[in-house]
Amino acid sequence: MSNITIVGGRLRYKGRPLREDVFVSLLSGFLPKVIKRKYCRAKGTDCRICALNNRCIYTYIFEPLLDGEKSLVVTLPDIKIPFAFRWHFEESGIDFSLSLFGQASNYAYEILDILSDIGEMGLGRELFRFDLVELYARGLSFENISEIENNKKGFNSLPNFSIEDIKEMADNLPNLNMRIEILSDLDLDRSGKSIKKNELFTTLYKRIRDRLKALYVIYLDKDLPVEMKGLKSRSEDIINTVYTENILEFKGYISAFRFQFLLGSYLNIGRRCAFGKGVFRVS
Repeated sequence: MSNITIVGGRLRYKGRPLREDVFVSLLSGFLPKVIKRKYCRAKGTDCRICALNNRCIYTYIFEPLLDGEKSLVVTLPDIKIPFAFRWHFEESGIDFSLSLFGQASNYAYEILDILSDIGEMGLGRELFRFDLVELYARGLSFENISEIENNKKGFNSLPNFSIEDIKEMADNLPNLNMRIEILSDLDLDRSGKSIKKNELFTTLYKRIRDRLKALYVIYLDKDLPVEMKGLKSRSEDIINTVYTENILEFKGYISAFRFQFLLGSYLNIGRRCAFGKGVFRVS
C-alpha cells in the first residue's frame, strides 16, 4: 500500500540565520553529497553496478534504476525525489515538516540524522549552523501530533496514512470551488514568461501530474491512478480564476481534480520541490 509519512521539528540557529532562498539552494546540493559520504558502504564503487544499491538510501532516493534500463547516468531532478520538506523561517529558528512518499518513510531517521550532521558541520561558506530539536510525527488530520525520539528506535514505528485516505478526504471537498494557499514559490513557468490568468489552473495541474507520475512510476512501480488520467479536457470546465495575495481560487466543475490537488499539496511541485519550493495548501 502506498503511503505518506510526515515528521517534523525545528532547526534552532547557533548563529545568524541564512536567507530562505540561500538555505534551500545550499541544502538541495549538500544533502545528497553528505548522505552518500556517510551511508555508502562501498566507497569508490559506481552506484549503477554496486551490489548494495538495492539497500542504499542514496541510490534509492537520488539514483533509482528504472526497470529494463542498465543505468541512469546523471542524478534525477528534484521532481522525482520521494520526499518534500516544508520550511517556516523565524528569527530564532526554522520550523519544518518532512513528507515521505512510499518506502522513503523507512529512511526518515537517516534523512533527519544527516540534517543534524549538516547543522553541526555548518552549511555553505558562512558555515551556517543549527541544532535539530523538538521532533514529532503527524497524523492525517494534522491535529494528532506525537513526539519522537531522535534515535533509530524512535523512528521504527512512525504513523503513516495511505493514498486511499487522501482520496476519501478529497471526496469531502466542495465540488464547485477550490482555494489554494501558496506558501512558497511554485515556479510554475519554466520559460521565464508570465503565465496568463486563464492558464493558471492547467499549468498547476500539469506540474502536479508530472510530479506524481514520476513518483508512482519510479518508486511505486505502478502507473498513475485512474482518477488522475484523462483530465486535460476537463480543465476547460474551470469557469473562473481569482489570484490575490498568494491565494488561488478556482471555480467550476473541479470534482475530478480534487484528489490530485490534495495529494500534490503534501509533496510540493516544481524545481527544488523536495527541498521546500513549490509548497501549497488546499483549504
